[in-house]
This record gives sequence, structure tokens and C-alpha cells, in this order.
Amino acid sequence: MSAPTVPPGDQTAAGGVPAQALFPEAYERRRRRRRAGAAAALVAAMALAVAAVIWPPWGGSTGTGPSGAGGALLAGRSPGPVGQATFTWRVTVAHQPRASGTEHLTLSGQDRALSFTRTDYPTGPYLGGTNSGAERIVGGQHYLLSRIHGQRAWIRENLPGYAEPKVIDPRILLRLLRARTPFRPSGTQVIGGVRLTVLTATDPFGLTRRDLLPVIWTSAEPVASLRVWADSRGVVHRMTYSFRYWPASILPTTPVSRAAVRRWHQSERAVHQAFLRSARYKERTGKQAPRRWVRLATLREQLFLTMAYPPAHGAEITETTVIYSGIGQPQQITAPPHPVTSG
Repeated sequence: MSAPTVPPGDQTAAGGVPAQALFPEAYERRRRRRRAGAAAALVAAMALAVAAVIWPPWGGSTGTGPSGAGGALLAGRSPGPVGQATFTWRVTVAHQPRASGTEHLTLSGQDRALSFTRTDYPTGPYLGGTNSGAERIVGGQHYLLSRIHGQRAWIRENLPGYAEPKVIDPRILLRLLRARTPFRPSGTQVIGGVRLTVLTATDPFGLTRRDLLPVIWTSAEPVASLRVWADSRGVVHRMTYSFRYWPASILPTTPVSRAAVRRWHQSERAVHQAFLRSARYKERTGKQAPRRWVRLATLREQLFLTMAYPPAHGAEITETTVIYSGIGQPQQITAPPHPVTSG
């Protein structure tokens, strides 16, 4: 997958030197948590890949929320940003593409509308795929575009939902970012007839867990780079940033041999048999079966999976570009017609 390019416009770096690419080289940071082993990490990553694209209201950052600096702006102390934001993001693991996508978000105070497209690339024996969808929040009511009996329809959700990613008003975003990391000028660029100053964060790691950057894939991981484009009033028109997640693993799509794949399939069947054995034991005795039956079979299946598809190890890097438009301009977000109420 080709690397993102500098956005269109007349870009001039300080001193007349061409500006750097959108995504500077990320600084190597250790991830904030260790997993119980490479196999467990792979299984968790696969679960994330097929999870529904629903984000919590504060972008998923552990230890932050509506009480944090960013969340407070969306939780009642501010009417919320007004305008639009378009996200383009990609994830690589050990220099191999893992996922990519786009999100377009329209904001009008607490009302918002989101449309998204996401592509997951094949890993190991698991196929990739592309999905898309839409969400809306209008007057506190959450709507989700989904399929009912094979037909796309809007569903009125009874439980609270959130059309994410979270966006802080770009008119105050730079001030909040500067409180956590210093910036250095990296030249100017004319975009849409507006001359913007390019600012590069000199200590992006200081933003980690501060809940100020919209999170799509990575949650509460070290911020490796940040660059913003701001006008003379300090309004952010676009920004690029990356998270670096270490260590991470990814399965190759080609197995080492057919024999290794057969052993893995046999171990899969053994896991199924272990579950059946546990169920029969409980039915016969009324007691829970020993957990080691399923645990050992599962560990064996994970082992044979990694033997058939030896993982590549490296950093997981999430790169995101955000472009703001219609900043401060009224946006009309209406409830979808004829929504179906979920059970």
C-alpha cells in the first residue's frame, strides 16, 4: 500500500526547504501493556479486526472520559463543535498493511452524523473484507444503519450510542494541544486560498492518554508524531498524527506447509471436542468441568496456528489524517426517515 502524500497546496518549509512528508518517522516507544504471549496477542488482534465499528464517547482512551480535558468539551460544558471532519487512516504491523478506512463526520452541537468505510486485510488463514455503514445522533437519539432481513434500514437504538470518533472544536484544539506539548514551525502552506502555518509537535509522547486526538483504531497508545495546519487565528484546518504500539504481531497469508495447516485444523477440532466434553460432564454431574480441558486445547490450537503461520513481529503504527471543513458553519442533521425500533 502506497504511503500517504502531502495534501495539495503550495507548501514551503522554513528557509525554503521542501517540507517533510505528512507522517514523520515515529519514535520507538514501549506499549503501555504487555500481553501474555505472542499467540494471545494475535488472537486479540483478530478479534479487534472483526469487531463492530462502535466507539465509546471519549474515543476509547483508557483512563479518560467525559471528565477529561477533551471529554469535558463534549459533555455539557460546551455546546460542541460545528462543522465537518474527514478522517483517512491506515494501520500497519511490522510494515505489513493491517487495515485502512475513511470516516466522514458532520457535527452540530451534540447532534452528529457519521459515515464510514473500513477495509481489513487478510492475515493468516483469515480473509479480509470491506464494510461500511452510518450512524446518527439527533436530539439524544441514536440511529444505526444496518441490515434487517438482508435489507439496509435505519434502526432506532434504545441504548445510548455514540457516532464517533470524538472531535474537539478545531477553534480551541491548538490551545489544548499546546498545553501538553510544544510545537515548532515547519513552514507554511496555502490550502483553499488560506495560508496555513505548519506546526510539528516536538514532544508528541506528552499527549499520550490525554484524550485530545480522535482515536479510531488505537486506544491510549503512545503518540509518535503530530503535525497541525493552523490559520492566523489559531484554528486547526487539518492535522496528521500517529500512534506506535509495541510489540505487535501479524500472521502471514502463506502457511509454511500443508502438513502444518492440517495439524492446526486437527487442533481446532480438538477445541470443539473439549467444549462438548465439558458440556456433557456438566449435564451428567451437575458440576462445572475442569477448566484445564478447554484451556489446554485452546493453547494447543494457538500453538499450531502460529506454527502453520509464523508471525512477523514489529511495531503497530496507526496513521491518521483529519481535514476540517465548514468550521463554525451551521450544519443540518435530521433523523432518518422511517427508522425501525430495535428490540
